[in-house]
Amino acid sequence: MRAMIVDDEKLAVDYLGRLLTKLSDVSVIGTFTDPRQALKEAMVQKPDLLFLDIEMPGIKGVDLAEKLKQVLPSVSIIFVTAYPEFAVRAFALNAADYLVKPVRLERLQESLSRLKDKHPIAEATSFIKICTSHSISFLEVEAGKEKILQTKWRTSKVHSVFAYLLQHRDKPVRKDVLLEEFWRDMPPEKGYVQLYSAIYQIRKTCAGAGADIKIINRENNYQLLTNDAVVDVEEWEEELKELPVLANSSIAVHHRLVAGYPAHYLSDEDQLWADRERERLDLLWSHHAKKVADFLIKENLLVEAVSIFLLLQSYFPYLEENYLKLMELYGQLGDHHSVERQYTQLKKMLKEEYEMEPTLEIQSLYQAYRTSLEIKKK
Repeated sequence: MRAMIVDDEKLAVDYLGRLLTKLSDVSVIGTFTDPRQALKEAMVQKPDLLFLDIEMPGIKGVDLAEKLKQVLPSVSIIFVTAYPEFAVRAFALNAADYLVKPVRLERLQESLSRLKDKHPIAEATSFIKICTSHSISFLEVEAGKEKILQTKWRTSKVHSVFAYLLQHRDKPVRKDVLLEEFWRDMPPEKGYVQLYSAIYQIRKTCAGAGADIKIINRENNYQLLTNDAVVDVEEWEEELKELPVLANSSIAVHHRLVAGYPAHYLSDEDQLWADRERERLDLLWSHHAKKVADFLIKENLLVEAVSIFLLLQSYFPYLEENYLKLMELYGQLGDHHSVERQYTQLKKMLKEEYEMEPTLEIQSLYQAYRTSLEIKKK
């Protein structure tokens, strides 16, 4: 990998450069203490990897990363900082990792190894990603760049059969189960004709998208194999399983995975089997999101905790607890306007969805908050 180092401290640049010389798979093609000069050179040399200090005078590392991502979307970014709390905000830019100064060689090797493990195919060739948010779509991923592949399903039923087989990927699915799920109102002989036609159309659509997806036909079942194609929710769940223990040194990685959740799994399907899988995934995500938010609150990173509860609120708009937690956090931050807005939104949601008012306990808490503000004004 061709790497650049950007840090306003010359000693920090030299130190990281010396560490990287000990690694055979990284070649340092530029070191900079001036971020603006680094931006110009990066646009010319197009590095694979950038090490950026987050806090620099003139232009912050996060702002520099945003500019670079606009012109070099495939570049991987590892932030370097003396303050772990800054790294959490940096992961909104989909950074690969962050390192805390002074950087240790073992931690640097771990970061680079994780980067290579995460994108093993992209380094060699392109691959297909199957996205499941709302409905199914195909992306071609090459050198970190994503391109939407235009696919046209013959009918919505064909799309649904593919979605069902994809959800049960790598497992045999009995043909009579497919008939019962999709053609239960048809005589079996006609249902089988429709099933065979749907499988043909699925194979045709996948081939047209360049996806090496196989559907194996056995006597009484079909088995869908994704081969080299990556399914977004499967990739996310694997990353969740491999996360390090939640700590100051790993909080940014946890936060990035929470923010990168591929939500709304097959929500356009309106099928019970899709609903159940979506509920399972949402439960996994929300449990982890709350755990990360609680850790952030414990570390007094309230702004970052707010960002997670706003995500929770957007995915679960009918859960009262998210509104209450946001009111509490905004109150601690002194953002009184946002406290008022959350209470107003809570009242509106309860009225529209349940024909209810906030409980007396919530109303009392809100009035106590308003009273405390009035006292402070006096």
